[in-house]
Amino acid sequence: MHSVVPAEVKYSWANITRSTMKVERKYLESEDDGKIDYTHNGQTMYVVVNKDSLNKFGEERGYRISPKVGGAHHLTIQQSPNLQNSQSFATHPLYVTKQKDTEPACANPYNNLDVRNPLINFDNFFDGESLVQEDLVIWANIAMHHVPTTGDLPTTTMSFAQGSLVFSPHNYLYSDASRQTSQQVRIQYNNDIVTEVETFGAQPMHGLVDLAATEANLWEYSGDVAIRKFPYDPLNPFNDTVSI
Repeated sequence: MHSVVPAEVKYSWANITRSTMKVERKYLESEDDGKIDYTHNGQTMYVVVNKDSLNKFGEERGYRISPKVGGAHHLTIQQSPNLQNSQSFATHPLYVTKQKDTEPACANPYNNLDVRNPLINFDNFFDGESLVQEDLVIWANIAMHHVPTTGDLPTTTMSFAQGSLVFSPHNYLYSDASRQTSQQVRIQYNNDIVTEVETFGAQPMHGLVDLAATEANLWEYSGDVAIRKFPYDPLNPFNDTVSI
């Protein structure tokens, strides 16, 4: 887990200790830690990495798991007298276990026939086995809360029933994958004058309507020539941005 946490740091270019943030890394060692709750403010990234596969910068390569649209990720009721042990798969938003062929699913359609002793009790999957450099299974809940309102009548359309989860490369690629597209532009300057506009093969929009007339004239672009890198002192920036 990579967590963004508050920090007080003394930088070599600053005369005072600054209030900022840093990344803390923590590894889940066993299935005893495999039931995960998302942190406040989305400050933690959940990453599955291979410690034996480093990129050229020495970083572990893997995939990041990020919750996106949707506000509910697990069952609100934690000790339901009706569901009992059949609900153990829904008490947390994210789980990680060691892969086993004998654990193909976290629940069974017939769990409701005996909720005290269900066919699959997901809690039994978490028996302290090591997660380090093992084949892992990620179990995620994508859910929503539904509080009935008058707007549900006569048919509940679930217009606001949204939930999603994103898996994305983490320290896996060496550059932005969008650079392979033809929708970027590069503008060259010389003495505050645009000298070149590179569109990388992108074609102007066309159709029954003159869409090309709506496109920006990049040869008249006027903007910043430097990008400030965090952290910087807004009162005394060491990398000032000059507007053309």
